[in-house]
Amino acid sequence: MRVSVVVVGVGAPAELVRESVDSVRAQTAEGWELCVVCGPAELASLRAAVERDGLADRIAVLAPGNVGAPAAALADGVAATRAELVTWLDAGDRLDRSAIERVVAAAADDDVDIVYTDEDQLDDAGRRSNPQWPLS
Repeated sequence: MRVSVVVVGVGAPAELVRESVDSVRAQTAEGWELCVVCGPAELASLRAAVERDGLADRIAVLAPGNVGAPAAALADGVAATRAELVTWLDAGDRLDRSAIERVVAAAADDDVDIVYTDEDQLDDAGRRSNPQWPLS
């Protein structure tokens, strides 16, 4: 099963987008594709930041001409995906290394149409804290 991750990078600093992209690259599961949606002004810098290490076939950077709001960027990114499951990250959000693996395992049942996940926070030292739901 493939998972598409859309990163909304409209108006975001390249470093925050790179943090999100790197968390997807670090996944223990192989079945992912990534779509970064940004504004036209950010296209060149974000493309250079994320299309590296020979993964350009799994990573796309889009800059639709009419992107102004993050919600519109998210809609454009979702429309560009090809996977059975889709999720999104705001620039700077990071996935746990096994997040996609866990979602794929939860969705393995043929009767599953949606998998709900939530978030936690990172403290100043980079440790996960304040989970919104317990991990099992």
